[in-house]
Amino acid sequence: MSFNCIYMNDERIIIGSDSRESFADHTNNDDYQKVFTNKDLKLIWSMTGLIKHNNIDYPTIINCIMNMLEASIEDKLDLIINIMKHSTYQQFNQLKKDSIFTLFVGLLNLKGELISYIIDIRNGEVFGHERFTEMEDPIVGGVHLEYAQYLDTKTMNNRDKAISNMTDLIIKVIKRDSKERYPSVGGNVCVVCLDKFGEITIAKNGELQ
Repeated sequence: MSFNCIYMNDERIIIGSDSRESFADHTNNDDYQKVFTNKDLKLIWSMTGLIKHNNIDYPTIINCIMNMLEASIEDKLDLIINIMKHSTYQQFNQLKKDSIFTLFVGLLNLKGELISYIIDIRNGEVFGHERFTEMEDPIVGGVHLEYAQYLDTKTMNNRDKAISNMTDLIIKVIKRDSKERYPSVGGNVCVVCLDKFGEITIAKNGELQ
């Protein structure tokens, strides 16, 4: 389980995540991408939780769906929900432990509106399927959910400060998780911003890409 976070205001949607992929033998790959963009579709997204099972790489499948040109975002999310309900249920029954999948999505629609979606699936059941046009507080997925309170939302009107604050938040979570016996949050920090004009900015470890 990793950590990701989403927040939006009138100016932008920002999503951030770590890059650690954890394996059953407690080894890690610290360069696994969990935050994605499509500049043509003015679309950003991030996922955490169930990433691979039975040799199926779910981000690859989900990214193919998210990058479809003709489908609506609602149709894309419905398809992802159906896939991940089955997959989390299957993993839960095989391993006898919780299987969780969280997806954060931000987009600028054809009306010029910033919209965010949160999908939360656990053990085959949909625990959350929400649409936002504004957020009072950040929303986080994965572990250490209490760290949502540490994102400074007052400076989010400035792009560079927003990226810096999101990066700092995820670094705090990485440091906190390093105290665990088997840390599942780590690697690089990737942050993406989508503003009200449709411009997407990508940063890795605080550096613009």
